[in-house]
Amino acid sequence: MNHADFQSGFPGRLINNLEREITFVPNPLPPGITLPASFAKRISEVDNLLGRLDGKAQSLPDRQILVRSFVRREAQLSSYIENTYARYEEIAAAESAGQKAEIKEPIRETFNAERAINAGVTAVFEKGRPVSVALIRQMHELLLSGVRGHESRGRFRDRQVFIGKEHEDVRLARFVPAPAHFIDELMESFEQYLSGTDDLPAIIQIALLHYQFETIHPFQDGNGRLGRILILLGLCQHNLLHVPLLNASLHFERNRQQYYDGLLRVSTHGDWNGWISFFIEGLKVAAIESMHKLTDLTELQRQYHDRLRSARNSSLLLTLVDHLFIKPVVTVSDAARIMKVSYQAAQNSVQKLVAAKILVEINPRTPPARFIARSILKAVNAEPTPR
Repeated sequence: MNHADFQSGFPGRLINNLEREITFVPNPLPPGITLPASFAKRISEVDNLLGRLDGKAQSLPDRQILVRSFVRREAQLSSYIENTYARYEEIAAAESAGQKAEIKEPIRETFNAERAINAGVTAVFEKGRPVSVALIRQMHELLLSGVRGHESRGRFRDRQVFIGKEHEDVRLARFVPAPAHFIDELMESFEQYLSGTDDLPAIIQIALLHYQFETIHPFQDGNGRLGRILILLGLCQHNLLHVPLLNASLHFERNRQQYYDGLLRVSTHGDWNGWISFFIEGLKVAAIESMHKLTDLTELQRQYHDRLRSARNSSLLLTLVDHLFIKPVVTVSDAARIMKVSYQAAQNSVQKLVAAKILVEINPRTPPARFIARSILKAVNAEPTPR
């Protein structure tokens, strides 16, 4: 990174750190931009799509059954952007194996992303807490628990970082964020804008905040995943969503290079409109896809209920089926606990779901026997975009 990368009017300052390397310190928000008239129609379209998605989610008899599927899918997609790949089936099987099982690093990192999202969702969607630096730190602590970088979990970075580490040479870095001693001041300003009032449309404010967070890069690791969680929480804080059934990372994962380039061009060229346009499109794509995903899952749930009711099964079996949309891998002991029945009764129920082709046994030679709902996995799985 060098001075020539930055065009006149870029929204920040170039400062040399103690090693005499050029770093970028962003200006406080808002940037004082004039939005094209065409944005108003696009923003209204996204607002309407989010309203339809939220309305459909709120009409569900038990929306929490599907929230878990969307949260896990978001964790999976967001982790893909960071080159952390864990298939949905691997995640579900590892979760079922219990805490004592050895879990591969990519799966643990995706688990942690899910835990961080859940913490944010519980705080903002369920308890009505405002999004704050304290909440961001709390989510970061969960995100890095037991994985690489865990020593710095929950704490702002105390050293220089750089993005695009070619041969670990900062001179070849794509972008170098502000020195560590600026972080407290920058995050205080970030929180002021986060909790303040602004005449800009909510979606624009969320786009600005996402850029600002990624550009500050306040933590040693995990900034990308945290920044994308803040999109979901921001939509709630602005009353655009009341149920977290949106995979905001979907468009960013599919267009990863454009995502990175859009953020960088704000810093180097002041291209706010290019970034905001990409962000609006991302929310539109995510809302449409989430609507389809929600339809697929509710239809699959209805089919399972119809199939089991026609065979005159008890309502307890439907309870077990609904639980599969939360955790699609179960053991007989899990089923007994969920249904509050004896082990033998649970075993009979699991076998009924096997006969109905809802469950299939996996790893039969490794006790305890575990059963997976592959159709549910197929409906919620997020496979990575080929590279």
